[in-house]
Amino acid sequence: MNTLNKRIKALCEQKGLKFRPWEYPPPWEITDADAENPHLSLRGDKWWPKLVALRAALKAELKQ
Repeated sequence: MNTLNKRIKALCEQKGLKFRPWEYPPPWEITDADAENPHLSLRGDKWWPKLVALRAALKAELKQ
């Protein structure tokens, strides 16, 4: 796990965010490359845009 993903995971834990494994992967288990390629694997599922948006919001919060 890279540094950014470790920071995203820590922020989620700090905020008390819970992710059900049967719904979608947590935002620290995807990469920016995954987010930019919605045609891959499960990226067509309805939850994918929400996961990408959540990851982007967490990254923006970490930049502040």
